[in-house]
Formats: sequence, structure tokens, C-alpha cells
Amino acid sequence: MVKPFLDDIASQILAHPQSDKLTIVLPSKRSIVFLKHYLAQHIDRPIWLPKIYAIEDFITELSGLHTLDNLSSQFRLYSIFDAHRPKDNEDTFEQFLKWSQTMLYDFNEIDRYMVDAQRLLTNLRDIKELEQWSLNSADLTPFQEKYVTFFGYLFDWYEQFRHSLLEENLAYQGLAYRVAAEHINELNHSFDMVWFVGLNALTTAENRIINHFVTHKSARLIWDADSYYVHNDSHEAGWFLRQHFKQWGQQPVSSFFEQKKHIEVIGCAKNIGQTRAAGQLLSTLGTDTDTAIVLADENVLFPVLNNLPLSVEEVNITMGAPISSTPLFSLVDLLFQTHLRKEQFGKQSFHANDLIKLLRHPYFSRLFTGRFLNDIQHFLSHQKIMFATSQSLKKSLDDTSQWEVLGNVLGDWTDVTSCVHALKKLLDALKDQLVHEQASVESEIVFAFYKSIQRLENYLVDFQFDMDLKTLRAIFFQIIGKESIAFMGEPLNGLQLMGVLETRTLDFKNIIVLSVNEEKLPQGKSVNTFIPYILKKHYKLPTHEERDAIFAYHFYRLLQRSERAYLIYNTQNDEFGSGEKSRFITQLMNEYKASPIHQNILHTEVAALSEVEPLIISKTPEVMELVQKWASRRVSPTALSTFINCPLQFYFKYIAKIPIEDKKVDFMESNTFGSIIHDALYQAYAPYIDFDLTNELIDTIESDALDYISDGFKKEVGERMHQGKNHLIWQVAMRLTSNYFDTERTSLEGGKALSVKEVERTLEHSLYVGGQSVTLSGIVDRVDRYDGDLRIVDYKSGVVEQTDLNFENYSDLVLNPKKAKAFQLMTYAYLYYQHYEQDSNFFLAGNYALRNLTNGIVFVNQKRSLLQINTLVIEEFESQLKELVSLILDEEQFFSPTEDVSACQWCDFKTVCGR
Repeated sequence: MVKPFLDDIASQILAHPQSDKLTIVLPSKRSIVFLKHYLAQHIDRPIWLPKIYAIEDFITELSGLHTLDNLSSQFRLYSIFDAHRPKDNEDTFEQFLKWSQTMLYDFNEIDRYMVDAQRLLTNLRDIKELEQWSLNSADLTPFQEKYVTFFGYLFDWYEQFRHSLLEENLAYQGLAYRVAAEHINELNHSFDMVWFVGLNALTTAENRIINHFVTHKSARLIWDADSYYVHNDSHEAGWFLRQHFKQWGQQPVSSFFEQKKHIEVIGCAKNIGQTRAAGQLLSTLGTDTDTAIVLADENVLFPVLNNLPLSVEEVNITMGAPISSTPLFSLVDLLFQTHLRKEQFGKQSFHANDLIKLLRHPYFSRLFTGRFLNDIQHFLSHQKIMFATSQSLKKSLDDTSQWEVLGNVLGDWTDVTSCVHALKKLLDALKDQLVHEQASVESEIVFAFYKSIQRLENYLVDFQFDMDLKTLRAIFFQIIGKESIAFMGEPLNGLQLMGVLETRTLDFKNIIVLSVNEEKLPQGKSVNTFIPYILKKHYKLPTHEERDAIFAYHFYRLLQRSERAYLIYNTQNDEFGSGEKSRFITQLMNEYKASPIHQNILHTEVAALSEVEPLIISKTPEVMELVQKWASRRVSPTALSTFINCPLQFYFKYIAKIPIEDKKVDFMESNTFGSIIHDALYQAYAPYIDFDLTNELIDTIESDALDYISDGFKKEVGERMHQGKNHLIWQVAMRLTSNYFDTERTSLEGGKALSVKEVERTLEHSLYVGGQSVTLSGIVDRVDRYDGDLRIVDYKSGVVEQTDLNFENYSDLVLNPKKAKAFQLMTYAYLYYQHYEQDSNFFLAGNYALRNLTNGIVFVNQKRSLLQINTLVIEEFESQLKELVSLILDEEQFFSPTEDVSACQWCDFKTVCGR
């Protein structure tokens, strides 16, 4: 490998006769670490090192100001805004946060590029006013006037903010740059021999400061560049360097792009494809410090870490992980949602679903015992409680020794100070749990979070303005959530994993760059700014053109000293059209002549990655034991229908008995809705068995049924049956039931007789399959006799179409999942026949569908003819039942998922099987 740039700088420093008096200015703190490493490799005795700065720290020290973090800047800027706000602007701090970041960004750019703020912001106001101007000379609307007024205040806010900071010797980065540049000739400092090393794009302030040292001090400029792009006037990577050469004179540059390199362009579908391809490359390249993975999209950090090969023993990560991606942030956000929902409902109690989510959070299992959490969840689930106070939760516990922490986070959060105090106590409790895990990622997260909370508490004391819980949550999302947790480790050992900006001045033998796509490298044109493109060009502020040139320089500079470079891009288009490989790849392939560039689209690999093997349960001895236990108990038609629909779903529900999550909802669910109607009809008809129904009797039964429905709703949802969606569902149940009785009355027209023989009758029969007895058991909703015909009737609260109950061959009933309703009715008919076959030569079976009552009962048909169920029909169906049960009991048959994926949509186990 050619000598790294910083290694060469280290040699030059040590060769200087007054190296201890030098000041070295580099692009980043990362560069400093590597420069010191190379210096250490060249010395064999103690020496005085030169002063080494990142350029931001160098300029900040020159300014003599202390720079503020983002959270501090936001609070101070809001104080300025609040004291000098337009009369018609009533934005709260929460609303302010939505646009203040953009304003801070513009203020920062104005100062870094030393623009006349008054002229620019006045021009901005005028442009915004012109945008609202119309040829019809109509007056501006109140909203338009407010919009224009906002821009008229920008300069006042800028001036006030700037002066308030300088009075306290404080600054944001741009202000520090401006102060240092404007007073560079007057500043007292000890920097006489300064080397500016490896810089590229310079702000106006940086340019003025560097020019001062070049003109008045013994300063030296050392550029990290290659003739490949510097001496090509049309190449954007050398744009800034050519400007510097014009200003400070031409300097020799390297010619590494004339040497042969192995460059490979690899297209993969989605991030998972890219990260797996990178992992495979690492397996062959090795994982020492000569290899680096560069992420153009830092969102793929965790997928990359999860796909590193086992050979990677050490990895140094230069980028931070955002706090918002941590479980702790999700816990705090969940707490905010829980308290805000309590305010939303106007109650002093918490919604049960919010409490259950909290109790199931991973960090709660660290804070509390399983028994403590289970006791509370049992109380919420079995008492059918929708809202609960913290006091009622405490009373439900037999052991309250762990209540203090939970009582703290579920306390009164109406005052934001008490909210912050509660969060600090929660972090203290977590810290006690993590203290034994020194230097763990979790402990670092808790520590970083605690610092942010402490700063926030200090600002709440210093800046006393109205703030509610919703605003406090907005601060977490928009400010604290954007903070990063730095990975701490040995920076010079193992595989190097970094973002594009961290690669400045660093060189590696092997480079793997991920997400080399448009909108990632270079980044897109969109930037949050109030200043339009035309003003940026006029005042020489950076636009997307300058940003493209910056990223082009980083891209080509990264490649210039490498021997092997792998450029991986995502071939999958997203909803915004992203997925196009970067223009830098196309440009490199057209321009680079020293050696061929290899291209590879991983179609096969990506397809393999996207395939999910279906989950199949074989009938091991252990599974067969469970199957035999199931068969030895009562077998319902619903269980058999489930097997027909999906054998794997049947296994989960009836064999493995995986419990279904009992999720509480604010309104009545469909299964409960149907059960209430079924139960009401049963209770209403029960006193009138074998009665000949008349219109008057039906009126009485209807009145009773409607009362039972109201009682059922009151039992399930209490007084909430009179509110919102529950009230609508209750009224729907009442209307459907009334319509049903209207149909009953209509059926009596023409003098036809109707009598109910049975309601909710449990029927059982033993079926012998392969020498084993299996007891079938079912509950028939109703047996009646109408106009001389005996009928088996099953109520359905949904819709039943005639096609659902039509079948051609009896095998359709056990092979076609879409015939589940017909299968269920035939099973009831089969059970009824075993007990009452002497009662009639034949009988009918059908559904009373409450949502489509136009044609009354919908009957089972075979080959589009009404099926009269007799001995022959029962024998045919029994043979199919035996086939079905024997299939379940067959050791050679697996429990496999259904081929009809659409059936998985409402399955309770779809997340278990992977569908």
C-alpha cells in the first residue's frame, strides 16, 4: 500500500527543526487520532508534540467564546422570540420547535459565510412579500400577512439572539467563526507556525482566518489531492482546490489514480442485501486496520453490525447511535403517551392498553420481578378494566415492596418539573440495575440520557415559560431524540466503521462503501432553510452544487490511495424513486482508465435472502402425545374447520395451545358483539319452547331479547355503551335484532306455522377412526319446525351468501376452506341425526345471517339444489369426517401452513409462522 497521507505529514512534522512549536489544524478530531498514531510509530524517545486541533476547535479557541449545544441554543432562541414576537403570533414552545431548527441553521450559515445579515434577511422578507403579490391587487389574507410579518422579524431575532449570547461570552458555531474572522488581526494568540492540513471546502470565515495566517504568520497549506480531479477543470471533486490554488498558489499533488486498482461495483437489493454482501467481502479481505467500511447512509449501521462475519473480533465505530433508536427512548416516549392519553380522556386514570404496553417493555423486566408484573396484568385482564388509577393498581398487589418505582412513573405529571424529576428517579433505578455491567452499551445509554435530562431540568429552571406535557414530549423528539451516543473504544484496532465525513485525510488499503446511491452520495438537494436558491447564489452561500462538490471530493479522495475498493449500491427503488446508483459510479466508470472496473448485480443472492422457509411442524413423539390428548377430549366443529383452513393454525391453537394476546380495546369487538346477540336470542326463546309462534308472541320475545342485549353491553363495557363507537355498535345490535324479528313475523304470513324445538342444545357423538374413539361435540343455536320442515339453524352476526353454503361433492366440505360455514352446519346436522333421526324423514340446515336477512334463512345446497339431509347424506358426510380426523391423527402428515396466503390476514398466529 502507498504511504498514507497522515503518515507522510507525521514524517514532515518530525523533520521540522521546531516541531514542538508547530500548530497542526486538521479537518476532524478523527484525523488527530490517526496523526498521533503515525507520529508515535516514527519516534523512539519522548518528544514534545505540536499542538493539534480540529479546525472547528481551532477557530473556537481563537474566538474566545464558548459554543452552545443545540438544546441550549433552542431555549435561548425561544426566549428572544417570546420577548420580541409579532402581535399575531401565539406559537407555543412546541410549535416554535417545528421551525426554529431551520432558523438556527440559516443564522449559522449567514455567520460562517460572513454575509451582511440585514441586507440578506431584508431581501428575504421582500421576496416573500412579492410571492404573495397578485395582479388583481386584492388585499392579503390574514394568513398571508402573518407569513410576511414572520420574515420581517427574522433580522430582529438574529440581532437580539447574537447580542444576548455575546454578552455572556457564548456563541453558536457560526457566530464563533464570525467573531474570530472579524477580529483576527486584533486577537492575541500564540499560534505563529500553523500548518493547515487536508482541508477542502472552506467557509468565508475559515478562508479569512487562514489567509491571515498565510499573509502574516509562518503558515503552511498542505492539500490532500490528486491530479486526476484537480487538473481536470470540469471535475467537481477538484472545484474548491482549484479555487485555493488560484488564491494561494499552485502546489504539487499526487497521481495515485494513474496506478492500477481493483474497483468493483456491486448492486444488491435493499439494505439487507448490501450488508450481507459487505460481510462476505470481509470474510475474504481480512479485518485489520487497513480495511474500512464506509456508510453513505448511517441508518444501515445496525444491519452492518448484525452481519459482520465471526472473523471480526474488533470493530471501531466512529459514528454515534441516535438516542431515539434506543429501548430507553421508547420507554420514555411510552410513558409520555400514557400520561397524555390520560389527559386526552379527561380522566384521573390510565388506559389499560397503555399500562399493559408499559408492563411488557423490556426495561420493566429489569426493574420488577415477573410475579409483580404478572399480578398487575392479571388484574387488568381478568377484571375487564379499561381505565385504572395508580391507587387501584397498588391495591391489586399482594406484595407492594416494588411499588415505589412504578408509583413514581405513574404519578402526577401535570407539572413538567415533577415529570422530569420522575424520569430522573426512573433512570436512577435503571442505573442500580446496570451498575454491575461496567462499560455496557445499556449503561452508556442511561448515562447519556441522564445528562440530557439534567440539562433539560436546568433549562426549565433558568427559562421559566409556560410548558405542558405535550411540549415536553416534543422537546424529547426534536432535540434530545437527535442526540447521539458515542461508541467508546480503541480507535486504532480492528475493522474501521465510519461515515463519509469521518474519512477525511484517512487512507485504507481496502474500502467497502455502502449505499452509493443518488440522494445518499451525494446527498439530495433538499435542505431545511428559509433562504431560496437565488439569494444563496447572490450572497455566495453554499447550495446543493457546493454540497455535491464536497461529497465528490470525499468520494474520490477516499479511493485515491486504496488498492481495493468495493462500491455497493441498493438496486431496489423505493416509493420516492430512490434506488438509482450514484452518479459518482457512472462518472468513475466512464473516466477511469488505469484498470477495468468490475460490475456485479447480485440477483441470485438477493433472491435467496428474501426467501422465507415455511414453518412445518412434524409429528414427533412429543407432538403426537399432544395430538392424542386433544383427540381424547371433546372435538368441536370449529376446531375441525380450523384444520381445514390451515393445519399450522390448528396446531398453534389446539395442540400447542399458544395463548392469544388479550388486547383491550375501547369499543366492543365483533366476536363479543356476536356472542351477546346469540345469548340474548337464547334467553328470549328459552321460555317458549314448542310454542306455536304468533306475531304477539314474537313481539314479547323481541322485547325480551333487546333487554338482554342492553344488559350484555352494560356488562361488557359499562356506561361506555352510551358513548362514541360503543353506542353506535349497541344501536347496530339492537337494529339487527329487530330486523331479525321482522323476518320472523314475515315468515308467518300465509298462515304458515313456526315453533322452536331446541335452543343452545349441546350434542355429542363418538366417531371411531382407526380403532380410536373421537368425541365430536357442538352446540346447536336452534332447532325449529317451519311449515312442516325440521330445520337446524345457526345464527351468524355477519354476512352469509348462498355461495358459502353451496357444494358439489362431499369432499369439498373438508378440502375447501371457503366451505367452512357449510362444513359447520353439516357437522351440526350429523350430530343432531345421531340423536333424533326418528323425528323426521329428512331435515334442513341453514344460517340465519343477521346482516342479510332479505331471503330469510340461507340453506345448505348441493349442486345448487336444496339439500334434504337424510340417512344417505349423513353416511356420505361421516366418511369425509373420518378422513379428516384420520389426517389429523396420521403420524406421517405434517402441520403445514395454508397455501392461501389471503387467509393469513386475520390469523392470530401470522407473526409466529412468519407470514
